[in-house]
Amino acid sequence: MKRVAALYVYGRVLTPAAVALMAIREQGGRTVIRREGLGVIARFIDRNDAEITASPPVYCQVCAIVIEAARTPLLAKKIKKDLKGVPNVGRAKYKQGIENRYEVKGGSVGVTLTRGDEVLAKRVLGCCMAYSTVKAEIVAGLIPDANAKLFRAYCNMCPYKHCWLENSMGATGNILLHRLTEVGTEVEVTAEGGIVAKIQGPDGQEILGRGTLCSFSALTNMLLRSDASRMLKPSPTREWGEQGKGGYKVSRTLL
Repeated sequence: MKRVAALYVYGRVLTPAAVALMAIREQGGRTVIRREGLGVIARFIDRNDAEITASPPVYCQVCAIVIEAARTPLLAKKIKKDLKGVPNVGRAKYKQGIENRYEVKGGSVGVTLTRGDEVLAKRVLGCCMAYSTVKAEIVAGLIPDANAKLFRAYCNMCPYKHCWLENSMGATGNILLHRLTEVGTEVEVTAEGGIVAKIQGPDGQEILGRGTLCSFSALTNMLLRSDASRMLKPSPTREWGEQGKGGYKVSRTLL
């Protein structure tokens, strides 16, 4: 964790992760993620298809990428150099004594930002903890206008809000990643104006999804904008109900 903190500090992981993703891509390599146990593993792969390094299993895939980068000397050096002097919202919040307060209900997260007795943003709702936090930071005027406009544009176009299943965006994306790992689909993650997840469909065509803060949101976006059967390759149902003399007999259906 000390190595991770030395990259950019104050809990901000997206910016260093984007630098790492772009650096690997520029060298002809790629970054892939998969579920393992209760967590997610990120792997850097070079242009010759050899693994450079792999992260330990962690819940957040962007965190996995940053942990992996922090343990790769060349990437760690580049991230520190590229981000030297770059504004850090986490640092600004720490210096101002701003506190995050979270409320979770029905899969949505409400974030309140306070500075002493002053409320800067009150119960700003979002689809997961990270997104809600950034929305609250926008309300509080802590995010640069250009970044705030980009974030608002993504939220405006996101269809997930119209088919809410009382799961956070991250939880839904995690379920999707579990299935993709189960069927052996490689999930590549890139940084292209936000986090982008890519897979190869059954016909060899690329399927992609766009997020802003993480690949879980990108995978959820992928599901909503593509043919879900091509993406998830549904397994056949193994058991059905059977009709007996007294009517239908209840039988377990295994999915």
